[in-house]
Amino acid sequence: MIFGCVLLVVVTYLILIILLFIKVKSVELSNTKIDLEEVTLVIPFRNEVGNLPNLLNQLNLLKEIPISIIFVNDHSSDNSMELVKDFLNQNNKFKLVNLSDDFIGKKRAIQKGVEEAKTEFILTIDADVSISDDYFQKIRQLNHKYDMYILPVHPISCNFWSKIFSMEYLFFNAFNYLVTPFYVLSASGANLLFRKEAYLKNQEVVLSQNNLSGDDYFLLRAFQEDNRIIQVHDFSSSVIKTNESTNFKNYLAQRTRWLGKTKSNIQMKEFFLGLLILAFLWIPLGLSLYYILTQNYLIGLIFLIAQFVISFSILKKYLVSEKLNFMMLLFFLIFYPFLFLTTLIFSLIISPNWKGRTLRNNLIV
Repeated sequence: MIFGCVLLVVVTYLILIILLFIKVKSVELSNTKIDLEEVTLVIPFRNEVGNLPNLLNQLNLLKEIPISIIFVNDHSSDNSMELVKDFLNQNNKFKLVNLSDDFIGKKRAIQKGVEEAKTEFILTIDADVSISDDYFQKIRQLNHKYDMYILPVHPISCNFWSKIFSMEYLFFNAFNYLVTPFYVLSASGANLLFRKEAYLKNQEVVLSQNNLSGDDYFLLRAFQEDNRIIQVHDFSSSVIKTNESTNFKNYLAQRTRWLGKTKSNIQMKEFFLGLLILAFLWIPLGLSLYYILTQNYLIGLIFLIAQFVISFSILKKYLVSEKLNFMMLLFFLIFYPFLFLTTLIFSLIISPNWKGRTLRNNLIV
């Protein structure tokens, strides 16, 4: 049993080390870059009165913005729509549209924004994000021939647990970047750019999924099935920032909703990579504890150090020059198995609340 676990860990380490040395290559199909005149920014929102002022102020101060920015109201019950309306009076590049009573949810809001757009490319961000001064300048550096760009999201943390949650999010996105040459695992609609024509061709597949959210996950899978050209970007590209969950209740509700996107649509490659990352995060920790408890301290320490070094390397490949908190990485590696089990159990027995709507398997109940 122990020998089998050790062998599995060694094989897992070797696979990850090989992936670390594989460079994510750009498919330079042309020298043409994306022009902001070709981009519509779509921002779906629901009850974001606390977050919209920050985003609206940032957009107002930027010198370079896309030719069109569309806010899509998903039946907000607070003053979000009034905030956007006031902002629209100051800038004719901005537009507000409302979902009809027949449609609800982020997927439908994205669909509405795409239908309203007149440009070749669509860029989606969430209403609770922050963008840097050079965000759109870096968008202009992207190659025109790609059909989808999965751009980085940086969760900002303010306490111990939110730092652990943030490290978890960054690690899984770093892993997604690492395995890109083999398979793209995930995308975030909080920072996603795609070709409108490709979306319209595949929207029936995306909308056929009954989940209210999952616009990013199902769109990625539809683009992969359609053999579209997809690129995952590291932190050298257009990063947006968003606040990480500050308590377990919000963390579990969010992660449960994310987990619900994959339950009915998991692919074999996705399943294999999921097993790979779970093997990496679970078994070395278990072996370390086993060897320490049996007083083989050196062997236990070797497993811990190897896991830490490989984890650090995976993160640095993705984060590039972004600073990495060593202690938070160590705490994440220790606590993650318990976080995963808690999330899994929570997803089976609890219906989370999202944007004022109670969900079960990402459906309203």
